[in-house]
Amino acid sequence: PWVAGSELAAPAPFGPFNYRNHFAAWVIVAAMPALALALAKLRPSARLAAGGVYLLGAVGVALSLSRSGVVAFLVGTLAAILALAAGTRASRPERVRSPLVGALVITLTITVVAATLVALGEAASVFERLATFLDVGIERSVEGRLVIWADTLRMIEDRPLIGWGLDTFVWAHLAYRTDPNGFPQHAHTVWRGVLREAGLLGGALALWFLFGLGSLLLRGGMHDDPLDRATRAGAFAAWVGLASMAAMDFPTAS
Repeated sequence: PWVAGSELAAPAPFGPFNYRNHFAAWVIVAAMPALALALAKLRPSARLAAGGVYLLGAVGVALSLSRSGVVAFLVGTLAAILALAAGTRASRPERVRSPLVGALVITLTITVVAATLVALGEAASVFERLATFLDVGIERSVEGRLVIWADTLRMIEDRPLIGWGLDTFVWAHLAYRTDPNGFPQHAHTVWRGVLREAGLLGGALALWFLFGLGSLLLRGGMHDDPLDRATRAGAFAAWVGLASMAAMDFPTAS
């Protein structure tokens, strides 16, 4: 997803990435472990630095205008907080305090991001972009994506067990496309894309692997070492964030 800066038509807040969602996905991978480290019982200086990285990531995702990135960032944030709480061998008062910490983190994140966007003069463009979640007709990309998802679902229904094969979307979609002028390169959602390519059998294997990975990270997070627990919780949160983003797009592929 990385291209030379000269190939971009104009400067973009997501840098030399050729797609805003790719940038948002990589930020989530970096920011979720940072959040977990900021909430762990580490040195104050380390927690402060990690918290700064997380907040910078939140601002970066907002400025990228990636709608799925914003949703995935919030989902990952919740996952990090819950994973840390689940892995903490603490007294009842400390466990009760975890939801309050989570609410404080989310409130602080939204406040810092909103204040930064206002200071940079980008608040209107970001809120206008996010508003397309509520009104599909505002932006063609949302409407077009829903059409592609519907086409993909019909493809899955015709070959539900073993799918159409890897990297066959472009030619297979020709017989199913609703828009005769559209030539999408993929299904714009990982989950439906996997089912279309590998069918229910491949989808079941993918889910088995992913849930196994998530379970491994959570079980490992029960250790007493705060650094190890935070690292595993952060990796789990990044996994959850990318998984939620994958429901809406291909976060790490063109």
